Amino acid sequence: MSRAHAFRRRNAAAIHDASYAPNMTPMVDVVMVILVFFMASASVLGPEWLLKTALPPSKPTTVAVPQELTRVELLLSMKDGNTVVTTRSQAKIPTLVDAPISLLPQWLTDLTKDRSAKDVAVVVRPREAVPYEAVVNVHSECARIGVEKIGILDLPQAK
Repeated sequence: MSRAHAFRRRNAAAIHDASYAPNMTPMVDVVMVILVFFMASASVLGPEWLLKTALPPSKPTTVAVPQELTRVELLLSMKDGNTVVTTRSQAKIPTLVDAPISLLPQWLTDLTKDRSAKDVAVVVRPREAVPYEAVVNVHSECARIGVEKIGILDLPQAK
C-alpha cells in the first residue's frame, strides 16, 4: 500500500470548507457598538429626566390659587444676545425688569426671606429665542432655594 497522501490538507481553504457555523465576529461587534451607544446616551440624558415641573393642563382652565400662596411669573427673553428676566406677581414684592439672569438667585433668596419657599409658586415663561439651558438653570435655582411648585408655560407665538 502506498501512502502518498497520508496527511490531511491544512491550508486555509480546507479549514474554511470544514466550518459550517456562521461567523459571529461581525454580530458581536455591532452589538457592542450599540451597547456602548445606549450607555453613553443614557448618562447624558439622565439629569433632564429628573426635572419636576407642574405642567399646565392641555385645555386652558382657571385654577384657584390659595390665598397664602405667592405666585410669581418669570418671563425669560433675549436682549442683546443675553438672557434677561422680568418678574410679575400679584403680591407686594420687588420686581425685576429686563434684569440679567445672574441677578435671579439673589432675588429668589430675598423673596423667600419673608415667606416660606413652600408658599411660593414660580411659573417660568420663556420666549421663543431663549435657550433651553437658561430655563433649566432657572428651574434648578428655584429647586435649590426650596421652591417646590415650579411650572413652565409657553408664551403664545407672535403673529
